[in-house]
Amino acid sequence: MPTVAVVAPKLSDLEEDAEYDRLNLLCLRNTSLANVLNGCSISLPFRFKNEPMGLMLTAANGMDKALLALAKRVEPIVAY
Repeated sequence: MPTVAVVAPKLSDLEEDAEYDRLNLLCLRNTSLANVLNGCSISLPFRFKNEPMGLMLTAANGMDKALLALAKRVEPIVAY
């Protein structure tokens, strides 16, 4: 899944407290899933339509080595 749910905001987008809070929750939404489920994740950088993004791979607790091995195989495919 995408590491974050939105493209990185501009600093000017964060001036209003309410907008900062909204964007902050969007940025933490996907990464929080593994934390709540006591899992592990890794984010691989890639580009889509020339926008930098992250592809997050997530696995169950204790599957760190398997996740890192998978990331090593996937990284050359998505690398920019």
